Amino acid sequence: YKDNPRFGINDWQAEWDHQQEEYKFGGNLIEADRNKVQMKDLTPDQLKAAQVAKAKAKAAAKLRKLAKKQAPSLGIIRLDYNYPPAAGDIDSPASYGYDIIYRVVPGLTFEMAQSGMMTYQVQQRFGEAIKWLEAKGVSGITGDCGFM
Repeated sequence: YKDNPRFGINDWQAEWDHQQEEYKFGGNLIEADRNKVQMKDLTPDQLKAAQVAKAKAKAAAKLRKLAKKQAPSLGIIRLDYNYPPAAGDIDSPASYGYDIIYRVVPGLTFEMAQSGMMTYQVQQRFGEAIKWLEAKGVSGITGDCGFM
């Protein structure tokens, strides 16, 4: 408001001379934003350049997506418990320099993992968790408990 001397003044429009300033669509934008605006009055050369730029941007996006798919990722099967993991802990995504995908196995407790005996239902869920992580395209799968 400090940069507008008319701020807070009633009838400030009365000062208008009723003359419309010349305006070109997008002319008030910075160049980066102006490049994003689709103009209808482009010359054929400008239109071709815009199409090439759009194709390059699309190709670059595909390459980024492909690179992400090719980057390693780790799948981690988790026990059915919740605690705030600290950095460095297997359950903290901040512990890794690559993508981590977690999957909790409902009903899989620490005691069950320690005993080495899972119920039939937990065994089914464990298998489903592995298949789910495989479908996500992880490079490897591990567990967040040494007893798994």
